[in-house]
Amino acid sequence: MIKKYNIYAIHYSCSGFHDGGAIAPTICCIVLYNIRTKKMKSFSIIDGIKQGKSVMESEQNLLKEFVEFFNSIKTPFIIHWNMDSLEYGFKAIMARCENFGLPDLELDKAVEFNLSKYSKFNLMDTLEISNNKSVSVLTGKQEAYCFNKRDFKTVQLSTEAKAFGIAEIFKQYVDGNWKPDNQTSENTEKELVNTPTGLKLYKLLCGITKYAEKIHNILTILKTDSDKEFLIQAIEQGKTDINLLEFLANEYIDSKNFA
Repeated sequence: MIKKYNIYAIHYSCSGFHDGGAIAPTICCIVLYNIRTKKMKSFSIIDGIKQGKSVMESEQNLLKEFVEFFNSIKTPFIIHWNMDSLEYGFKAIMARCENFGLPDLELDKAVEFNLSKYSKFNLMDTLEISNNKSVSVLTGKQEAYCFNKRDFKTVQLSTEAKAFGIAEIFKQYVDGNWKPDNQTSENTEKELVNTPTGLKLYKLLCGITKYAEKIHNILTILKTDSDKEFLIQAIEQGKTDINLLEFLANEYIDSKNFA
């Protein structure tokens, strides 16, 4: 059945969350990623800004181009992450389009697939669990912060990374290779946290990620309390990317072995 559709992953970023009122938050970027052709279509406010247009004019232009492109897709199958709420999603995009007199977005013709219903984690953690988290991925709050700083390019890169990540998660889901519900930090072996220092590091890592395999790998690498203290200090200094921490742990042990 799915073969007859044009399958796209979608994600977008905005200046805040919609409260259901007439005025929706400003949209910074909308990205559509074609899973079959692997082509990405990005509609960003930065395109108009580069042409000397105002933020409002640039947003209106990106929405116009998005509506035209979306309406041109035949039998669309749209994969998204929790875009069916009033605060964030298609209704907010529709409200913003209507603010600019663009009420003709043909959403009704699309089959929607909310991928978030198949994970008990948020998008950031799910991207991490499925090994799709990029350094350019920001949280929604971080994107809004960058928007307010007029760092529109960073917001665009984050939105594109999320759309690509959602597409990759969907492919894993279809292939039967994506089972995030089995990846919980509770499965980490108790023998790896049998000292106060080990327990402290374990709790810090659980606060950073829900991906048990990453935690297990780090605790296996760092065998002594002094090894674990090294990573605890790194976390307390502000290093909170789990992939970076795993890399630092490996680098630390390698340096000890060659000392």
